[in-house]
Amino acid sequence: MTTTRELPAAIILAAGVAIGSAGTAWADGPVAPSPGELSGTYSYESDTGRVNTWVITPCGPGCADVAVTPVTDPRVVPYGGRALLNNGRWDMTVQYAQAVRCKPPHDYATVPGTVVFSWEAATLNGTAVNTQTAAACGDPAGATYQSGFSLAKVV
Repeated sequence: MTTTRELPAAIILAAGVAIGSAGTAWADGPVAPSPGELSGTYSYESDTGRVNTWVITPCGPGCADVAVTPVTDPRVVPYGGRALLNNGRWDMTVQYAQAVRCKPPHDYATVPGTVVFSWEAATLNGTAVNTQTAAACGDPAGATYQSGFSLAKVV
């Protein structure tokens, strides 16, 4: 006695789509990263001459963890933040102890505060806005400083 079993058409169709999709992916090579994904080591250079190293690790679609190591300013310790992609721009807000570096004659001092980084996913050019939380450097609490910057992938 022979038993036959019929599979519903939906299962057969789903299996065919899965096999066809896998064949296409295999034929086209590895899947490329999605547009705007950040991953690797980048050189950060501001229009004020500051240079940092950013090591960026993806944390999901439109999400990147950024570890920053200052290169040109020994007053600043490494820090990090989480960047989120929104309408073609990456945005990252970081609060830390050396958010503002005073200029002469107070150039030995740093001030706690917040830095808001925002940059274009396509060009990797953006702005950094530093806001100090305490009066210092001859400026009141809440004083802001803006600079432009660019990122260039190193590795």
